[in-house]
Amino acid sequence: MASRSISDVPEVFNEVFGYLDPDSYTDQEKIAEVRQALLNSALTCRHLAQPALNVLWTCLPSDEPLLDLLSTLGILILRVLEPDGNRIGPSRTFVDLSLSR
Repeated sequence: MASRSISDVPEVFNEVFGYLDPDSYTDQEKIAEVRQALLNSALTCRHLAQPALNVLWTCLPSDEPLLDLLSTLGILILRVLEPDGNRIGPSRTFVDLSLSR
């Protein structure tokens, strides 16, 4: 009979990482610790990566990480604009989400 590894049962990892949901905490320091634990887990091995990243990406502190990723991949162009539509410097007030195609 073939032995099974815990990595053969992804539901176990999903359950474990569900306890590290940053949305379950209100203390900013604890949220940062939990997010770091998820990142460390994702970087540990390929069996932990997907379940840990699933929790990490569903609990983003803002839309900014996703927008930065999409911009890096060339899927959209981020332009920082003033309320009147003129471009401004590095501080962000408004974001224009134009598709790059």
